[in-house]
Amino acid sequence: MISNERNYSLSRTVVLAMAVFSVLYNIAFIGRETFALGRLAVLFLFCWAIIEKRNVFRYMRSKAWVLFIPVPAVALQFLLVPDFGQLSRFMYLAYFSFLGGALLALLGRNPRIILSAVLIATTVQAAFLFFSFFSPTYRTWFDATVLSGSNYDASYLYRAPGFSSEAGASLSVIQSFGVFAGWLLLRENECFISIRGKATYLVLFGMLMSALSCVIVGRTGLLLSCLFLFLFLISYGLRLRVLIFLSLFLVVAAAVLNQFLSGLLDAGFSIDFFEQWAFGFFTGKDETVSTLAAMPIPPLGLDTFFGTGLVSTVDGANPSGHDSGMVQTYYSMGLFFAVTLYCIYLYVLWHILDWFPVLYRLLFTLVIFSLDIKEPFLFKYSVMFILMALYFSMRWIRPEERPASVLPVKT
Repeated sequence: MISNERNYSLSRTVVLAMAVFSVLYNIAFIGRETFALGRLAVLFLFCWAIIEKRNVFRYMRSKAWVLFIPVPAVALQFLLVPDFGQLSRFMYLAYFSFLGGALLALLGRNPRIILSAVLIATTVQAAFLFFSFFSPTYRTWFDATVLSGSNYDASYLYRAPGFSSEAGASLSVIQSFGVFAGWLLLRENECFISIRGKATYLVLFGMLMSALSCVIVGRTGLLLSCLFLFLFLISYGLRLRVLIFLSLFLVVAAAVLNQFLSGLLDAGFSIDFFEQWAFGFFTGKDETVSTLAAMPIPPLGLDTFFGTGLVSTVDGANPSGHDSGMVQTYYSMGLFFAVTLYCIYLYVLWHILDWFPVLYRLLFTLVIFSLDIKEPFLFKYSVMFILMALYFSMRWIRPEERPASVLPVKT
């Protein structure tokens, strides 16, 4: 009986990991953009919930929906200015992050299954990323087949496309949440039974693969990965077997990467340039902050106070002329509704992270909120998809899945 339950749980985890992979990386094939895998995955989860006779709409009740308070104003702007971009951002946020997150929580039944699905997805993507980094043939296929959100093509030697329509900072942040998921799976907590025993090494392997993949994708995710690994070492403890495993993994990874990098040198690959780009933030040579600061912020005027309604990219550039999600929102929605939205967003993050101890809760609220200073991560859906799935699952976790010495389940 126990064996059957374990097989059932494993099967459910694998299927959910495939769905999570599809949503996180939302792969769209050129000429078939309407059938992006993320959209199909949420639809699949919805049909699965119906088959299991689950009431997902009851499950989705939450104060977090206050995030959509500005939608009527955005809809009015759309009637005045024919740019569907900002309204579609809210629609996809509701579809992917809220509906998708609730469905994942509903079908996962247990936060541990959800976290395992996230870790499996990021580990598999890490394998794709390393393979694509060293395979020109794959890059050529990717360029001709998969629609990518990057501002460079797949032949660029210093970035890996992986198997994802997400790219750059957005992709790296997704990968960092594999480290986040692994840390939570191993951390002593009051919400679900943590992973122990030999499975610990599988989790550590997935965490390290996810973290290292950020090196060939984006620095934002690399910084987050370092933060999550640091918190892992603090909370899990500097146990000898863990330190030995980490050391062996890094030695082997360095040897393998060095071997493969020698093949890239013939193609004009500069190790010095790559190291400065990947690790420049740690040495003070990174120019991301100065580049972002140099971008012009649209001056406050009548149109920017009430909002221009413009957010869709034109010829690869956004109308505001700025990468920051906060500036883009200010330019599109206007100063009043942009400030309103981000105040609400801060509250929502604090609310949906209520299962964390207060110091962790404060730290992650501020860290995730600050991501929008760089790019519109709120409307990139993946981070909120993971957080909403965890939030819903923590609210409705079954008593038998909790450790014995915890508070009663929330209602």
